[in-house]
Amino acid sequence: MGNQKIVGYHGTFQTAVDNILEEGCKPKIRRSHWLGQGTYFYTEKKLAQWFITKNAKTDQEKKKITSSVAIIKATIEEEDTKVLD
Repeated sequence: MGNQKIVGYHGTFQTAVDNILEEGCKPKIRRSHWLGQGTYFYTEKKLAQWFITKNAKTDQEKKKITSSVAIIKATIEEEDTKVLD
């Protein structure tokens, strides 16, 4: 077993970017998480853009946010056994 190195894209709102970059990803615990609690990354930027744009229009909590959407690019390295692909 080894490690995987992945470039991932995370969709969020501009108002959250500085906090995420300073403190890391700390997802709120909610019942509406897509695949369970956690922070999601796409390997394609356009998919991260699509998902956050869709959620900004349909998620009741996110519809209240007036900030523009933003995409964070991250290099992620993790053990093979901890990566869901």
